[in-house]
Amino acid sequence: MQKQRLQAVSTIAILLLMLLTAPSAQGQAIVKVGPRMTVEFGDISDAPGDSWALGGDARIRHEEYSIQANGAIDYYSINDDLSVLTLDVNAVFVFITEDQALMPYVGLGLGVARVSSSGEVGESYFGGDRTEAGLNIVGGAELDLGLLRPFAQAQFTNGNEIDRFGMSVGLLVAF
Repeated sequence: MQKQRLQAVSTIAILLLMLLTAPSAQGQAIVKVGPRMTVEFGDISDAPGDSWALGGDARIRHEEYSIQANGAIDYYSINDDLSVLTLDVNAVFVFITEDQALMPYVGLGLGVARVSSSGEVGESYFGGDRTEAGLNIVGGAELDLGLLRPFAQAQFTNGNEIDRFGMSVGLLVAF
């Protein structure tokens, strides 16, 4: 059952990305990639150890549209017995106006968390190794400085057993 749900979530995420990133004959796509750091305030922060992650963020948006595809991966090395790898795919609406450097956005998406635990501490908090899917709600803002685009965002993921709430900051490079 869990494997089927994960396959369904993965298929939907891939189809969503394909729909949102399909190129048109006119205009051009704006692609942005870069590192990010996330501080976790949800269930992951309940385990003893570090509750922050390092990861990467990738975004693509056609210059004529306000919808942006956003993918992110984060790795939490919480303690010697527990680590979490997360993958998120979101569709966000970017609020764009003329001559606006600050671009706020809100969106929805899908998140997958892979929990790897061993030993007494990790298993007592998260019950062993497992993969879990959830629904994301995300909001934040990106500062358009040309080539460099710093951003800050909050994301809540409602999972089966693990709810995530993270605050992320990062620096994107636009191509």
